[in-house]
Amino acid sequence: MSKAAATTIADGVTVKGAIKPGYERVLTPEALAFVAEIERKFGARRRELLAARAERQKKFDAG
Repeated sequence: MSKAAATTIADGVTVKGAIKPGYERVLTPEALAFVAEIERKFGARRRELLAARAERQKKFDAG
């Protein structure tokens, strides 16, 4: 099954992009639940760090 639209796989987990045959061997419900859990726990901090990184890159690019 190949889908290009966003697909809700598990509670609170949406996969955006194609789901190709064989992906289910890696993207098990348990694996997706784990990814969802760490995103809920660390997602805000991850986004803060990425924003700070983008700002540092802008300064670096500006010389």
